[in-house]
Amino acid sequence: MLRKMAKDAAEKMFKNSSVLFVVVPFSEVKRFLILEMGVGTGVYYAFEAVFSSILVSMTGTMAITEGLKRGIPFLRKKCYQLHYRKFSRQWGNVF
Repeated sequence: MLRKMAKDAAEKMFKNSSVLFVVVPFSEVKRFLILEMGVGTGVYYAFEAVFSSILVSMTGTMAITEGLKRGIPFLRKKCYQLHYRKFSRQWGNVF
């Protein structure tokens, strides 16, 4: 009975199976390696040298890397808006 149920379940999974390919862009891999590994390690050792506390070092590393991850796109968006505003003021309402 149990063997038949397992066989039925395997056949059902085989019939309804689909292959899922996950594509990770190389830019995301680079960003992870540079930001998380490079900056995170540097910040950790800098905090460790200054505060001599593992807890403070780990917390500071997390805060700074998360701040960078959220801050860089925000700053890019703001710079784009400032550039667009300067351009639109220069040319008036042409566009």
